[in-house]
Amino acid sequence: MFPVNKDIKFQTCRCFFIHKKILLLSLFLFSISFIYSQNIKVQGYPPIKNFSTKDYKGQSQNWAIIQDKRGVMYFANNGGVLEYDGVNWKTIEVSNISCVRSLAIDDSGKIYIGAINEFGYLSPDSFGNLKYCSLLKLLNDTFPDFGDVWSTHVTKGGVYFQTSSFIFLWNGNNFKIWEAKKKFHKLFYINNSIFVRQKGIGLQKISGDSLCLISDDEIFKNKNLFLIPVDKNSILVVTTSNEYFLLKINELTNTSKIIQYNVNFENTLIPFTIRHSIKINNNYFSIGTKGNGIMLMNIFGEITQIINKKSGLQDESVNYQYLDEQNNLWLALDNGIARLDVNTQISFFNDKTGLEGTVESIAKFNNAIYVATNLGVYYLQKNISQNTVKNKTFSIYQPQFIKINNISKSFWSLLTFTNNNDSVLLIAENNNVLQLSKKGDLDTVLKKCSPFFLYQSNINPDRVFIGLVEGLASIYYNKGKWIDEGKIDGINEEVRNIDEDKDGNVWLATTNEELIKLRYDIKTLNHLSDIKIEKFDSSNGLPPGYCFFYENNKWSLFATDEGFYQYKNNKFIPFIFPGLVFPKGLSGIHRVAKDYYGNLWVSIYAKNIFSIGYIEKTTGQKYLWNSSQFTSISKEIINAMYHEKDGITWLGGPEGLFSYDSNIKKNYKSSYNVLIRKVTIGNDSIIFYGTFCNASSVVSNVQTENFKSKIKYKYNTLSFEFAAQFYEYEQDVRYSYFLKGYDNNWSNWATSSKKEYTNLDEGLYCFMVKAKNVYGNESQTAMYEFTILPPWYRTILAYIAYVVLFVLALYIGISLNSRRLRALNLRLEKIIRARTAEIRKQRDEIETQRNTVTKQKEHIEEIHKEVTDSINYAKRIQEAVLPVSTAARSILGEHFILFKPKDIVSGDFYWATRVNEWLIVTVA
Repeated sequence: MFPVNKDIKFQTCRCFFIHKKILLLSLFLFSISFIYSQNIKVQGYPPIKNFSTKDYKGQSQNWAIIQDKRGVMYFANNGGVLEYDGVNWKTIEVSNISCVRSLAIDDSGKIYIGAINEFGYLSPDSFGNLKYCSLLKLLNDTFPDFGDVWSTHVTKGGVYFQTSSFIFLWNGNNFKIWEAKKKFHKLFYINNSIFVRQKGIGLQKISGDSLCLISDDEIFKNKNLFLIPVDKNSILVVTTSNEYFLLKINELTNTSKIIQYNVNFENTLIPFTIRHSIKINNNYFSIGTKGNGIMLMNIFGEITQIINKKSGLQDESVNYQYLDEQNNLWLALDNGIARLDVNTQISFFNDKTGLEGTVESIAKFNNAIYVATNLGVYYLQKNISQNTVKNKTFSIYQPQFIKINNISKSFWSLLTFTNNNDSVLLIAENNNVLQLSKKGDLDTVLKKCSPFFLYQSNINPDRVFIGLVEGLASIYYNKGKWIDEGKIDGINEEVRNIDEDKDGNVWLATTNEELIKLRYDIKTLNHLSDIKIEKFDSSNGLPPGYCFFYENNKWSLFATDEGFYQYKNNKFIPFIFPGLVFPKGLSGIHRVAKDYYGNLWVSIYAKNIFSIGYIEKTTGQKYLWNSSQFTSISKEIINAMYHEKDGITWLGGPEGLFSYDSNIKKNYKSSYNVLIRKVTIGNDSIIFYGTFCNASSVVSNVQTENFKSKIKYKYNTLSFEFAAQFYEYEQDVRYSYFLKGYDNNWSNWATSSKKEYTNLDEGLYCFMVKAKNVYGNESQTAMYEFTILPPWYRTILAYIAYVVLFVLALYIGISLNSRRLRALNLRLEKIIRARTAEIRKQRDEIETQRNTVTKQKEHIEEIHKEVTDSINYAKRIQEAVLPVSTAARSILGEHFILFKPKDIVSGDFYWATRVNEWLIVTVA
């Protein structure tokens, strides 16, 4: 389908060669636009994080590394593509389940993959799950196997896939193919140009459809190599046999030249096989080797450090190196993956560099750093390490601590005593005070005194005060000899710290919660006289606990378990630097020291929480606490601090010795992402796999409309997994989340990267999460918007159905009621008709009865009239019969006559008379 260009002719550009011509190093330096000091500083080891197969659950061998625009890391592994988001690992297999050799990314964020007989890209599906998409189907079906795709590069013209036999250019629609006359070794994309080395032919450049020969020098014809861009027109050439050249290309004149680049290997060629090289900053290159880790080389060709197993690297065969957005150097190893903070301000020294024990004191003597620990006294030197590889011995400078012989007790304090041009190192060990000369002679100055702290007087520099387990002693330096001035009477406490104020008073910190002020005649030069002792405790305002004095330029301060205090008007009172805020809960001051920039360094603590930082004066007479850059070394307390004039600060404690280089600029406030990596409903139904994209499958940092889920109510339990794309101490990254529509406030910061919500009501929600790294810097906020649909009985359709059913029920009810009323009306009409008929019948009957009654009435009235007439007649008879009232009075004296006829006549009595003596009454 896409034929191979077998007839391509190699066009040779006009070139000017200087074969292996050794030029002065200044020629190279002249081509570089910056100046770098040639003094190689003694460096400790950078922080290293190793990832084994147990971590990423893949095969051991890794070949390439890339980072996408969101910050997610990808690794070409023998088992596929490994994806790492800062929390979890995932393996993405290619179509033929082969080993992945190379990776590249385009401007849209699409990742291209070169495997064995396979190439393609990663693309998210509708669930946000990255999957491999092969481009092989666009080649002719009869195209031969092409083997390992060793290089993949994205350019403006398309994507290049390079194998030993072919170079494929994919422009988004079709392929352009070049076939090797011999074998392609490696393809490079530098300064918008594609270079390829072809074995037996030389270094070529792709120009249009042609392979333009840049150089047929033996270096390019016969040696495997790597190209590293130095500047716009300069390329560092590193051969796998450890040779270095500078390739200068003039695009205007179309000419080039080769300059041998001198690398300082003590005039001995190091027999390492170079596998990959990279420029890590303006001053350094990192050379990856087979069998000895990486070599850091400065721009002068000096190997400043080797990082290998001794440094903490789990494997020493480096196949590929990659510098991420946070300037972490990632290594693809034969056995695992490693990450190094090569641009760190903090490097460390521990037992791997020969330093053992807990650091108690640090001093600089005879141009070397000395460290006192509970196991001995050590000094740091840039050790010349003898290495043997393939029966060849070579030398490399490595940092190494050397222990001073014949002393192996606990040591508490070091003091570089300087008197005019004379200088010795005083050492406080368990029982004695020792002296180390510049020649290395070790002598005893004071025996069996149990010293703890050494202090050289500022008022009288020949005098050294010695804090003892029981009291205070003094020694005086006179003409090269020490005079023992003995113990000072009246002081029997254990003295842990000594300092002087500007008036010459000596302040002693003790372990019994007392502070002692010693006054003496400072004019006496060779002995102490007129000694006055004053003791202070809680009755003077001192808080409980350990307390010591520190003389600052502006203030005389007292460091206590409750912060700084001042002594005013015979009373100790709290002192606060204007505007200064210590970390919450931390107030105990363990150590104080001032650097050469005027910053006050403080080691603070509270129970098992520790912090180290410095107080910096800002504008407006305000003070700022700087500690975020030291968070990684604040897991244990810092016992010792030492500042050098060149900006180096040495810090020591239980975890060893740390070197902080303020000259290295590092942005601790750089932005980084936090991504929502998985959304699950219920226990196992994943609805989002971690990658947003638009309709064109272009990966997005933010949620796109097509990923805004609508979830059924019965699946209203959701869990979210998230990860921050910050790879320094990622185990210490903390998260805070907030579900808009449910939570009232953001959650407390915690290291857990999962959150579950159960029984969510229906509605619109937005899950938001942010991260805070080990330096206290917050990430951007990631959001996932989703909708919980209401249950079917609370949906709009359900409510519409409810309305329809209600209306229908109402209609049916009304219809049924109307029917009932009509039936009732009919029934009532029937009843009315029946009752009307009955009423009519009753009416007729009543009328008939009325007529009968009327007739009867008339008949009765007639009879009544007749009776009445008869009674009236009887009345008249009765009235005629009744005696008159005069007759009754004559017969009856007192009497009454009751005459109450019912109607007309009465039936009581009718007649009464007296006949002689008889009274005759007739009653009827």
